[in-house]
Amino acid sequence: MNKEVRNLIIRTGVTVVLWANMVLAHKGMSPLPIDENGATELISEALAALATLWAWWKDNDVTKKARAKKEVIATLEHEGEI
Repeated sequence: MNKEVRNLIIRTGVTVVLWANMVLAHKGMSPLPIDENGATELISEALAALATLWAWWKDNDVTKKARAKKEVIATLEHEGEI
């Protein structure tokens, strides 16, 4: 598994966990061992927003075709053709 695929999996996993945490907090269940629901909700929302922005901001080349295209561009840049 190359670095980009690994990073994609990590970013996606972090996003899913944080959104699940936020949903649970909004339903009144505290997934974190913190008694203050307000703090839990605030932390969950902030982390979910950051993870979502991070996941959307990154250039995620998911398909084989997209990864191959990125490799061609990198090769051309390395050779000074772009």
